[in-house]
This record gives sequence, structure tokens and C-alpha cells, in this order.
Amino acid sequence: MNTNELLSNPQENPAAIKSYKKIEGIISGLEKRSPYSRQNEDDGGITIFESENEESEAFKLCRITDPDSKEVGKLVEFMGSHFKPEELESLKKTQSAIRDKNNSSYYVLKNSKGEIVSISLGSLHSFASEGETGGEKAFFSFDYVATRKDCGGKKLDRELYMESLKSALQNARTRKQELVALLWGAIDRRVEIFASRGTGLEFQTACFEDAEGNFHEVPFNNPPFSWDKNTGLPIDPETKKPAEGNLEKYGVPEILMLRMINEENEITAKELIDMVKAYWEYNCTFKGTAGVIEASEEAIKINRKIVEGFIRTMENQIVQAEGGKIMLLGAREKLELKKRLEAGGKEFIMSEV
Repeated sequence: MNTNELLSNPQENPAAIKSYKKIEGIISGLEKRSPYSRQNEDDGGITIFESENEESEAFKLCRITDPDSKEVGKLVEFMGSHFKPEELESLKKTQSAIRDKNNSSYYVLKNSKGEIVSISLGSLHSFASEGETGGEKAFFSFDYVATRKDCGGKKLDRELYMESLKSALQNARTRKQELVALLWGAIDRRVEIFASRGTGLEFQTACFEDAEGNFHEVPFNNPPFSWDKNTGLPIDPETKKPAEGNLEKYGVPEILMLRMINEENEITAKELIDMVKAYWEYNCTFKGTAGVIEASEEAIKINRKIVEGFIRTMENQIVQAEGGKIMLLGAREKLELKKRLEAGGKEFIMSEV
């Protein structure tokens, strides 16, 4: 059976069906552990309140679907107060992602005053590994996750994760694609620990062993998110002008974390690169969400060449992975392995974030 036949009939793609059941299980687990009850509203939103305390403050969960609404401005303002300038996408890119409902899922939680207190913004990405059968696969990335400090202990973010996963599952089913992974780029060690233990999704950090027995975190230096439409160069977040000099210094380093849907803790370096290519294509090129900006043909070429340079750098760094294998380790596993390596005279080389 060829790929087209597999895609046209999901019943003939056991891997896709199995992945949907796994995602449903993850969603069910989050629902069972949730301290909140839910009430659907006529406007499509969901009111949530603590199950054990009817007098507690209620919150409104909703998906932003209108790219031209005032809510988008509030969302961008909220993001600006929680992320560094170089980590942020432009208003136009945010609007483009919201418009692209088959790929992106932008959910927010508001308090009783209508203020945004928590966000989960994510995207579904298609990719196909050369030489593999079974059609395209997909993974879902949590691109921006943040909760206001005064709501940090309420586990509101998990309510948003549930909705994001439901949306990703629906879109993957529509495309008849196997949903293989969830991706999270942690901006620092605190967020890495949170993603590993505090989300309910149990993300693991991508690592590899080299030929000498040392371990490395997979370097994950994202290309810039903002680009100049005339030159195709990254925009310097400080000067707001086209960047100069070594362009990789304008990258956004993160800790690459994955949750494999099949619950395995190992993937090939090639599959990881294929996923990262799709992720950066969508987020960092004029063909992706940056494509809402009308760039010149020359700018498009330069932009793509720069992003391809970031990909080559990553490929060159993980080519030393023994056996071409990438291991996924939880925060506690990584700490224990680091101690064992150091006791044996080996190193565990961490990413610089």
C-alpha cells in the first residue's frame, strides 16, 4: 500500500490510530488530576472553578480565533511582560498563527476582571523522514507558556494544556497523521524542571553520548523570530535594525525537551533533525508564519539560507552522537547520570541558556 492510500484511509494506519489513543490517555490523566470543574458557555468559552470550593474565583478559558480582535493586543502585551524581546514573535506573526487554525492553538485563561492570567500557545507541525513508510507524521510544540505570578500555584496551566492537546489531536486526525511527540523549548533550568515535573506531561531533555563516553545536551539554538523584509536579515532586538556580524549570536538558545507519544525514551538523530527543520521552517522563515510579511525574493533567499545555517550547525554538533541515537532524560535521571559520569572521570556537558 502506498503513502497516498495510507493518508486517505486512517483505518489502515495503525501507528496513527495508536497515537490518538495515547493522546486521549494523556488528556484523560490531566482531567482526572484536575482540581477544577468546568462549565461550557454559550460563547464557546469554558468557565472553570475549584471543585472543592464553590466560593473560589472562577476563570474563563477561551481560544483566540479572531486575529483582528482586541484580545490579540492583550495577548501580545502579556507575552511582552513574561518573555525577553528576542524570544517574542511580532504582532503580525501572532495574528498569522491565530488565523492558521489548522496548525496553531492559542488558548488563554482570564480572571473575573477579564485579565489574562495564563497562556498556552502552540502549533502542530508536519514532517516526513526520508525513506520511511506510513506517510507524514506530526508533532505539537508548546511555543509560549506562562502564568501570572499571583496565580502560579493554582495549576491553571494544565487546563490550557488539555485544550491544546485536544486541538492537536483533532487536527492530526483531520490530516490522518501519526502524532509522535510533544516539543517544549525551556528557556532556563527552572523551566526545564517545571516541564519535567510540574506540567503533568513529563517532558524529557534531549541528550546524546559521544564516542568517549561523555554525555551532552542537544544544543538547541533557535534562529531569530523577527526578520527584516528588505534584507532578509534578523532584526536586532536592541537597535530594531538589520543585524550585523555573526548572525548565530542573535539566536535564541533553549533546552530541547520532548515527550514521545509512544513513551519511548530514545529517537534517532535524523528524526530529531527532521522535527527541528519543520519547527524552524514554520517559526523562522518567510514561508512559515514570518511569511505574513511581504518580503522581496532576495530577502526570502537570504532568510532561508540563514535558517539552513542554523540547521547545519545543529547537525554538525549532534553528528558525534554514538550510534546516531538521541536519549531523552528526565531532570532527576539527568542529575543522577551526571553524578555517575563525574565519579568515573567523564563529563555531562550542558547547553548554555
